Amino acid sequence: MNTCGLRQYGNSMAAVSDCVDEDGRHRCFVNDCRGNVRAVVRHNADGTGTLEQVNSYYPGGMPVLTEVVYGGGQPYKYGGKELERQHGLNQYDFGARWYDPAHPGTTTMDPLCEQRPWESPYLWCAGNPVRNIDPDGRWVVGTNKKRVHFNEKTGKWPKNASSDVIRIGNAMRQTEIGKKKLNELLSAKYPITLDIDEVTLHKVGDNEAILGTTNTAVYKDKYGNAINFKRVSITIYLRAIQEFAKNDPRYTGMSDDEIIGANGVHEGTHGTEKMLIVILTSMVDPKIMHLKKK
Repeated sequence: MNTCGLRQYGNSMAAVSDCVDEDGRHRCFVNDCRGNVRAVVRHNADGTGTLEQVNSYYPGGMPVLTEVVYGGGQPYKYGGKELERQHGLNQYDFGARWYDPAHPGTTTMDPLCEQRPWESPYLWCAGNPVRNIDPDGRWVVGTNKKRVHFNEKTGKWPKNASSDVIRIGNAMRQTEIGKKKLNELLSAKYPITLDIDEVTLHKVGDNEAILGTTNTAVYKDKYGNAINFKRVSITIYLRAIQEFAKNDPRYTGMSDDEIIGANGVHEGTHGTEKMLIVILTSMVDPKIMHLKKK
């Protein structure tokens, strides 16, 4: 078998995705219509395939049977997500939240629980994982106000991705740390907007400018303490990059897009790190965001 990315077969009741494991070998993950990994097949050098694992599940995602046919066990199972068994955790890492298939339910509240106040914020798939699925919870806001689902394997953006989202996203993907931070933005459970402002120039004094800002709205507990992000708005200021950043030695030789990517990582950290959630207004780091014009 020789696959690349994701392939659908027949009536879309099965799909095959390809990955490269730590040992450098390709493996095929055979998924059912709900994204659950049903079998793992390893690619051999002679072009043949070796069946390594077969999985079956209860409706909530708890493995009924995992038969390791050959080699080590693969952790990717229900919904295509990793089942973390270390220290007896036995929960799936869905990015935005951890999911416990024994309930089934999550260990943290849904940040969007206000949209369905009649349900427990700890429910998974509205309490009906047989009928509903939650594939990834990605939510960078598109032009139609819906989620932007970036295809990491093909590198293609969907039609609802704005030109600003595409430019910032592609700029961040030029580095490994940028790819990681972009994935965190895409995996956020709350809406995040990414914009490039080509006109505004926020000056601080005569010789400094702000390259980017992150505005946040948060949920609070009954004591008024911020507990989670509600929505995030990230803006990169292109004019400041063009007029100020090029004169800063830290950005010597870097293109506009490379600087956009670097600041996308910086602002993305403000919009995803919960340790920064207590900062409710525009966040400006004087060491990174203020550049002196020579």
